[in-house]
Amino acid sequence: MDAAGLADGALYAAQSPLALGAILAACLACRPASRRAAAAMAALLGVSLLSGYATPDTWPAATIAACVLGVLGVFVAANGQFRAASPLALVPGGFAAALAAGVPTATPAEAAGSVALLLVPGAALLLARASIRWPARLQLGASIARRMAGAWITAVGILLLALRARGVL
Repeated sequence: MDAAGLADGALYAAQSPLALGAILAACLACRPASRRAAAAMAALLGVSLLSGYATPDTWPAATIAACVLGVLGVFVAANGQFRAASPLALVPGGFAAALAAGVPTATPAEAAGSVALLLVPGAALLLARASIRWPARLQLGASIARRMAGAWITAVGILLLALRARGVL
């Protein structure tokens, strides 16, 4: 693996609102019960990110990612949380993030850089959601902030779908 390829892949993923939004939406839709469950979910997220490398590069990656982003954003904005069925959000979220980050068309080093950059905040968010217990005074604010993030994620997904439909993307 060359360092320049790793850096290029990470930089490309960092500049992709679809990839970052899909990771954020997938992790906000999940509520791990423990740190062990969060670690297992982070591993599943990593596998779903890597699965993007096996997809054909002829798929409409931006359209698929924007659709997943919109659906997960609506779920989070509606204050939905997967508990027992958390992989339902992580697998399509990670797959959409991989497509949006260009993993299917990247070299192995660039794909590894993109996956690593996307996996770190996703794993950190899952571990934080399993570990942090908000004080009673902040629970309402945290719930509102989570729903607001879901609304913004949905808006980004809809905007990117509209731009795609107009032929801009």
